[in-house]
Amino acid sequence: YTQKKGIRKKVCEKAKIKAGCLAACDLCDTKPPVSSPTGPGPGPCKDDPQFKLGKRTCKQIRNKNKNDIQGLYNTCWESTDQTGWVYGSCKATCRFCSKKGSDCCAASYDGRMGCKTKKCQKAVCKMDNYCCSTVWDLYCQEKATAVCDIC
Repeated sequence: YTQKKGIRKKVCEKAKIKAGCLAACDLCDTKPPVSSPTGPGPGPCKDDPQFKLGKRTCKQIRNKNKNDIQGLYNTCWESTDQTGWVYGSCKATCRFCSKKGSDCCAASYDGRMGCKTKKCQKAVCKMDNYCCSTVWDLYCQEKATAVCDIC
């Protein structure tokens, strides 16, 4: 997160960001991994089959929140003592990575605004400027999937 302190403070005061415990806002105890088209750290863009949040697997989290993007967003931001952030273990479910190769097709969990494919970014930000002015979140990723042929 490279924005000036004043802008960062203004962004971090928003309830939606605060609820997400964005590391860039210094609201977290630990820093989450950086999002990328291939996900956090090494490994493929897939869910950890051994992961459980309480009794729920990544697949159960995905199925429960199939039509509830806010519920998925909230769940992906949860943290466990054993594995850390849910989105780090449920990469595909939380759309933290994409097999498509563009960061436009993946949600940011590190405060990234916009994406590298400018044509897609422009189309999404025309619909929702939040994606380019604040953070490229699950809502932006969903819009990109709908309107960008790269996703």
